[in-house]
Amino acid sequence: MTPRAKIRFAVALVVLFSMVCIASTAQAPTAEQKSVPRKESPRPSSKEASSVFKKLEPQLRDGTKVPLRLPAVLPYLDAEHPVFANLSSVDESHYEIYLGWTSDCAGENVCSYGRLYGGGSPFQSPQEEAAKDDNERREKLTLEPVELRRGIKGQFIDAVCHAYCTESYIRWCEGRFCYAIGMKVGSKEMLVKVVNSAIPVRRSTETKR
Repeated sequence: MTPRAKIRFAVALVVLFSMVCIASTAQAPTAEQKSVPRKESPRPSSKEASSVFKKLEPQLRDGTKVPLRLPAVLPYLDAEHPVFANLSSVDESHYEIYLGWTSDCAGENVCSYGRLYGGGSPFQSPQEEAAKDDNERREKLTLEPVELRRGIKGQFIDAVCHAYCTESYIRWCEGRFCYAIGMKVGSKEMLVKVVNSAIPVRRSTETKR
């Protein structure tokens, strides 16, 4: 065997030995490893939200004649991500509630989760108010009809983003009272579920004309 052939043979042996070592260290997954589920991105979660409004309800019922429409479902709510309700204003003819990620949130963008309104006058969203004298903002407004529980007709008002994003809203009227529920950049589908959870299955005699 020539010296060159010996060198080639030695190199081949080294490569073969390396491949055997790599194969021996690669173990098949154990049964325990197979049973561990793959982590997925977090999904929206919903649960009963009555506890969020529990402290406010006595004050609301004593302070207004407007029948309350408080959602029974709030998305993304769990023990690690509590939502807090703060009363913005209330009198005989209306109520307004701020929902926030902090206990002292009063609608500020940094902590806002949503907003609830009920009253004798139709609700005007902040994005509509801001667009009254601004043609560019008026063109960006998205208003879509939606059908709610019991066939009630409502209107979806999409969020508008500039320096920050507003809430998306659904507003509707029941007899002589009008309502709105808003969520921070909430989708139409999500808001329909939230609003439907606030509307009674049967029509309330309080809302009839």
